[in-house]
Amino acid sequence: MNDLLLLAKAFALREKAKVVAMPHLLQALPYVEVQGGNAALMRPLNAKTSAPDPAIDAESMVIRAGDAFKLPLDRQVRNWVRKFKTVGLEVRLKHLTGSGLPSTLATAARIRSRLETDLQGQPAVVEAISVYLAGHGHDDKGLRGVYVFAGPPGSGKSHAAHLLADALGGYRIWEYDCAGIDSAIERFAFDGSRSAFQGARPGELTSFVRLNPRTVIVLDHFDRMHSNVQSFLAPLLESGWLTDQHGFFEDDDKNRKQIAPPEVDFRHCHLVLCVETGAELYDGPALLDRLEREGGENRVASALLTSLRRAHNPLSQPPGPCFSSPVLSRLAAQGVLCLFRRLDWAALTSIARNNLRLAVQHFESTHDVCVDIDGSEDLTRLLVLEHGGQVDARRVGLQSLSRRLFEPVIQHALKTRCWWSRIAITVTDEASIALADILRALSADPVKTLLRTMKRVELDIDVSIQGETLALSVVNPRLVKIVSADDFQGDAALLVEAPDVRFNDVAGMDKVKAEMRRHARQLRDWASLREQGLRPAGGLLVYGPPGTGKTMLAKALAHEAGLPFLAVTGAQMLDLGFQQRVFDRLKRYAPAILFIDELDALGHRRQAFNPAVNALLAAIDGISSQIGEPIFVVGATNFPPERIDPALLRPGRIELKFEIGPLDRQARRKLLSPLKDRLSADEIEPLVDFSAGLSGAQLAAAMREMQLAEALDGRGARDALEWVAFGERVDYAQGVREGIAFHEAGHAVAHIVNGVGRVDYVSLTAREAEAGHVWTSRDTISAVGIQATRSTLAALMAGRVAQRLRFAEAGIDNGDASDLKQATRLAYEAVAHWGLDPEVGAVHLTPTDSGIRMPGLEKQVEARVRIWLSQAEDDAKALLNAHWPAVEAVAAALLDQGALAHDALYALVTEASPEACNERRKS
Repeated sequence: MNDLLLLAKAFALREKAKVVAMPHLLQALPYVEVQGGNAALMRPLNAKTSAPDPAIDAESMVIRAGDAFKLPLDRQVRNWVRKFKTVGLEVRLKHLTGSGLPSTLATAARIRSRLETDLQGQPAVVEAISVYLAGHGHDDKGLRGVYVFAGPPGSGKSHAAHLLADALGGYRIWEYDCAGIDSAIERFAFDGSRSAFQGARPGELTSFVRLNPRTVIVLDHFDRMHSNVQSFLAPLLESGWLTDQHGFFEDDDKNRKQIAPPEVDFRHCHLVLCVETGAELYDGPALLDRLEREGGENRVASALLTSLRRAHNPLSQPPGPCFSSPVLSRLAAQGVLCLFRRLDWAALTSIARNNLRLAVQHFESTHDVCVDIDGSEDLTRLLVLEHGGQVDARRVGLQSLSRRLFEPVIQHALKTRCWWSRIAITVTDEASIALADILRALSADPVKTLLRTMKRVELDIDVSIQGETLALSVVNPRLVKIVSADDFQGDAALLVEAPDVRFNDVAGMDKVKAEMRRHARQLRDWASLREQGLRPAGGLLVYGPPGTGKTMLAKALAHEAGLPFLAVTGAQMLDLGFQQRVFDRLKRYAPAILFIDELDALGHRRQAFNPAVNALLAAIDGISSQIGEPIFVVGATNFPPERIDPALLRPGRIELKFEIGPLDRQARRKLLSPLKDRLSADEIEPLVDFSAGLSGAQLAAAMREMQLAEALDGRGARDALEWVAFGERVDYAQGVREGIAFHEAGHAVAHIVNGVGRVDYVSLTAREAEAGHVWTSRDTISAVGIQATRSTLAALMAGRVAQRLRFAEAGIDNGDASDLKQATRLAYEAVAHWGLDPEVGAVHLTPTDSGIRMPGLEKQVEARVRIWLSQAEDDAKALLNAHWPAVEAVAAALLDQGALAHDALYALVTEASPEACNERRKS
């Protein structure tokens, strides 16, 4: 009935009549069909009508009449309508158009044409909407059209909704951002609030549609709305009607006159839901292409529906699924699911080109000026590249381009209080050449390359006045590094970076760097390897003590492989939601490197079930498959690989392992080289010895202290090294210092005599962590046997023994606790694990939770460990007695100088006890 009366109203409006009369109703009848009830009642009226005019688009006339002002019905028409309603007839348009096509096809063709012209880079979306509109039958139940637009921000979802409303003709648009609706009690914005609540009022949506029955409803960020709030759509989708919870009364006061029934008719409305769910599809172009090849848009829509069902909204209270299951089922049954791709270079430049033209036209008409552009195509490209890899349709929109291009003009006008008749914008020849070079370097997909390398194009605009013309010259385009603000969204910063660290910047570790360089070449060539049926390793593990440069090596790998880099910790990856966000972000940047520090935090081999590890394994297996661009995982830990869950280290996953040890002499010398400007070579070389045992991080901290010092000499540099390693200086009484001197001298001489590594440095300076210390390097030791172990044990016990030889019982104190701890551990390893004890034999005692228990053997091991330690103490006593002059000489030098470097120490020991330093025992 509504269509008939609206069409009659349209004919009345054409005649500029003041009422809708029976002649207007008779004009409308040929364009409708009557069903149900007693259709014979219409025959007298039909006899008075003529054939429909094929030149009249009845549907468009109905739409326009709905938007026009009210026109009353005359008495005859009112009586006929009353009689008509009593017999239960249904009236609808016959869908005739001047083109000869059914109305639904004509509408679909008109909308397709508009979308093809103005919606750039989304051909699959245009096709899906057109086919849906052409084949969607409307049965007076539900909405006229339902659309789910899924895609990344700035891909054209809202723009497509506006184009749809405009192309439908006569439709209004109602938009609402659902991002802030995170509680079920906030649905009043749509269908009102009950009168029991203070400030109760009708819903914004129901109020708008009541007055504008032909509306395109756009709900942006619908996936961020609480799923319980989404349930208001269920009756809307099922019947096409929505009851306002408050009702419609004068001044929204229920005590006053009702102005309309609470039931609102939505059956002529179109509903567009815009969501950002589906990143695994729109950020996985290879997977998307495969789905389209296998099953076309139906296959993509099916995959998108699966993604929508799995999605969770962590921001809702309480957290839950992104979509209400009943609503999602109805959306899938009644609507069309459209996946918007990220806009590529061609689409973005096309959008920018069109908006640049519109921006110029608008500025010319608004400011009464002529604008000429020389080199508009180059300017278009530069305006896109300025935003780097984060560019989208919004950033090259009309307003954005207008501000970028004409702000310098406005600023200059305000500053000079002048205006010009002409504005000339020129891309200089030099700038065009530079742009061409930049585009060649960025390959076929400049936007993707800028995203992965974390760069953008920066340019300058020079302003000058040439007579009546204001000249803008675009000059000096260049690539610059950026940090994306998008990488700091969420409850944890996910900073994707393009490291500038090279392997040459990493001191030492030559063998490790050579292997990692080879792996970097494989990562660079992953695509060609895949074409050959090959693949690089899925990941690698770097392990070693803290501060040895593991993170720096991982960044150097990323730099030399030319891949983006994202660093997280194992503790963060225990959060499955965080883990999902990490991989979602990296899929956009892929191929990329994911660095997981403290990988051991994810669990170890003794844990039977670990959800975080299982999720990580599933992700690694997925990204190492032959679909899509890969993500390479680099793990780091301070512990041996045995502490890592073995499932992570299997082939195809994190399969390569590199041990990162302490800095060698060459590496320490390189890190100390910046001091050449302040210290001589003779002063620097002892520092190489003094810094033995420091990690790269510790040595870097010491270097900062040295470089900040106003004056620096060898002693000051050495103090900085000791401060970093052992803390603040501690002052002891002279008697205590003498005991420490003999303790460290005993260690040093025993190390030299037994050839246990190279003694780099011995110090008497007492610090918070150590009373004194001997630093050794064991780079030359290739294997550990019985004799080497006994020699090391003797060296560990030598400090304690030296004090007792010098001071008798007074030399026993708690200063050798650390030595005893190391010696006990070493003796236990030799007896219980290495099979070096002749009585215990070749066994390896395993942890008690392994299921193997040998209580008798454990007691025997304990007894033999005591014997090994006692023998070590006897060996140390015999050694020091044989070389006591050397011990006294070293102790005296330490009391006098405070510390001895390698060369001075060895010279002193050789002079005091020549037989101590023969060639066999020198390290």
